[in-house]
Amino acid sequence: MQKSTTARHQILRAVIQLYLALFSVTSLAQVEAAKPWLGVAIDQGAKGVLIKEIISDTPAAAAGLESGDEILAINGIDVKAPADLIKTIQAQGVGHTVVVHFLRKGKKSEKSIKLVA
Repeated sequence: MQKSTTARHQILRAVIQLYLALFSVTSLAQVEAAKPWLGVAIDQGAKGVLIKEIISDTPAAAAGLESGDEILAINGIDVKAPADLIKTIQAQGVGHTVVVHFLRKGKKSEKSIKLVA
């Protein structure tokens, strides 16, 4: 009886490990396919990318970014146009935390923001 119970435990353990491995691959593939975003409507700014609107319940809203802020860089990489911002954010990936360097009412500031899909 002891040997059959041990064998069942080993089989069960192997099945659970296989399930977890498959689940992780599926989750990783889903994350890699997702596009990261901050949750802002943007336009060309004077020095960088102007935030026209903050979308509620997004990383930008949670971090306290505001309409009128101008994003100058992401992780120290300058963003001069909306296309630069989009390209830089998408290169980071979902789940990564980025440092957003921005200008608010003439003062430079920065916030760390975790990107979501």
